Amino acid sequence: MTPRKAPPRIDTGRLHALLRRLVDIYSPSGKETEVLESIGAHLREYGIRYETQDLEDGRYNLIAAQPDVPVELALIGHVDTVIAYDLEQMGFDQQGDTIHGLGTADMKGGCAALIEAFTSAWLACRRPLPLALILVVGEEEEGDGAVRLLEDHHFPWALIAEP
Repeated sequence: MTPRKAPPRIDTGRLHALLRRLVDIYSPSGKETEVLESIGAHLREYGIRYETQDLEDGRYNLIAAQPDVPVELALIGHVDTVIAYDLEQMGFDQQGDTIHGLGTADMKGGCAALIEAFTSAWLACRRPLPLALILVVGEEEEGDGAVRLLEDHHFPWALIAEP
């Protein structure tokens, strides 16, 4: 009997650092480029390739999946937030086990969890994954990122980490 390989492990330190970076980047709808660039750098650091799906005005969705592998499950989140009412109070702040900051609940916390789950699975698996990580823009305003995503892609299953 062949021993089973241990499932991928979530790296809580990596997850915490990623969440801090994402929350500290102001990314209201229409201004998502900086947060997407940070996520792209994070993915490249772990050898994860991704493509961009262009929208108007230089904005884009980010899609990480293995080429030529049909996606069975898409992990989907949006990287934009509502507009901050106080730019001095919008960044990452942790008090005990509670984290505050613009987007922590909607939806940078969810995106950080999806990114870490995808990264952990990617690093642990030695075979192609039928899994995609998709980060869209514009959900807080027009939903234009999701609309654009569905013009080119359809998935049998999706997990959306919206609260």
